[in-house]
Amino acid sequence: MLQGLTALLNPVPLLMIFLGTILGISIGALPGLTATMGVALLVPLTFGLSPLVGLSLLAGIYCGAVYGGSISAILLGVPGTPAAVATMLDGHELTKQGQVTKALGAAVVASAIGGIFSSMVLLFAAPIIARFSLKFGPPEMFMLAVLGLTLIATLSGKDVVKGLIAGGLGLVISTTGIDPFTGTLRYAYGIPALYDGIPLTAALIGLFCFPQLIGIIEDKFKQASDSNQDIEIKGIAILPWQEIKRLWKVMLRCSIIGTIVGAIPGAGTDIAAFLGYSEAKRSSKYPEKFGTGIVDGVVGPETANNGVTGGSIIPLITLGIPGNAVSAVLLGGLLIQGLIPGQELFTKHATITYGFMFAMIVANICFLILGSTLIKYFGYVLKVPDSIIIPVIASLCVIGSYSIRNNLLDSVLAIILGIIAYFGKKLKVPMAPVCLALILGPLAESNLGRSLLMAQTKNINFFVFIFSRPIVLVLFAMAVTLLVTTYRMMKKVNAEAVSKTAGN
Repeated sequence: MLQGLTALLNPVPLLMIFLGTILGISIGALPGLTATMGVALLVPLTFGLSPLVGLSLLAGIYCGAVYGGSISAILLGVPGTPAAVATMLDGHELTKQGQVTKALGAAVVASAIGGIFSSMVLLFAAPIIARFSLKFGPPEMFMLAVLGLTLIATLSGKDVVKGLIAGGLGLVISTTGIDPFTGTLRYAYGIPALYDGIPLTAALIGLFCFPQLIGIIEDKFKQASDSNQDIEIKGIAILPWQEIKRLWKVMLRCSIIGTIVGAIPGAGTDIAAFLGYSEAKRSSKYPEKFGTGIVDGVVGPETANNGVTGGSIIPLITLGIPGNAVSAVLLGGLLIQGLIPGQELFTKHATITYGFMFAMIVANICFLILGSTLIKYFGYVLKVPDSIIIPVIASLCVIGSYSIRNNLLDSVLAIILGIIAYFGKKLKVPMAPVCLALILGPLAESNLGRSLLMAQTKNINFFVFIFSRPIVLVLFAMAVTLLVTTYRMMKKVNAEAVSKTAGN
């Protein structure tokens, strides 16, 4: 560890972390450009660099991009990454209330805490967590997806029925393409571009970016724009110590959630962010304020999704199994440098491995400093006239949805979904459940199919098969507890609303 730290504390690796973090923040803040794309684009640049220098650059990009998605989500209501959707729910509301400094401060501090926590776990407990993640087979992944889908009730706001309808619509959309087990085409209508389904990034841009743009245009026509141009942003963005003391338990729990989700192959920042949001709401004394602009709603998802960064590296370096799409790209970067995941990384190449782990920690500290001090420059976005910001964001949305598969149909799909989401917004139908269902639908379907095949192969009843596994029972108990807690919480909120109405 000391040798790895000493190797990292040279000027060149530190400079690469700094440059990578700046690039990562910029990539994450742009709609449609995810951390996966940023790392994939810059892996070729590491060919001519030494292993530690190249990995330091990639660590900065990864950590910076996961945090960067929250910037556009908070400032403009346009999530830069899928994981930033949960942050947007309360972050943008705080901006509308003139509390943009508070929202950005909460995001950067929570992100850094979640990232540093998971990187420390990576540093000291990687082999243990890796062995635990191997216990997640198809039944466990299916139940994890079910646990995630129970969050639809949490994200539905006051109207659960509309939230469930939105979640059901998202599940239907997620089945577009070829059935993974029968090969049957579903909802493709003979269009080859739909055989692989609707890309998540295109759907995300359509559901959240275009409705926001249409709303701004509508307000301009009404001459009643809710522009934030008069909001003053001064000083640095940092979460006050009093808020950290109040929320430290939430941040700890969400950091653990993010680290565990990151270590589970196939999961990712999207799932972790929604689980973090749900945990923050569940443990809050003011659950009714979520969705209206509360700092807890920013801290929860940001701590959890940045907790994934360190967690996803754990199975990668110990077992050679990527925890998510970004770590899959990082695996390619390791192999190109001649670094084979497994025992050799902790013996023959220990200096590089531990240097990379420390680089993850330094990258989180780096974006904490950059994100808190550059707030004034982030705030300039709010002062840009709508006549400029609208075409710029619209162009980024079209380019971002096109760039994933270089297919023009993806941009068309984003626009169509955007129009549908705009009218859904008018009807007060929440879009977050649609996004959650799109993320978890394929995960649930594929692992349900594998679980059924496993039970059939062993000639065991399906329910007996999955509920005989301890992790499945724990996840099922968590899902039931979450549903019961949400029901009681909403019943309490409705009762208070009725009493206030009766009092008036």
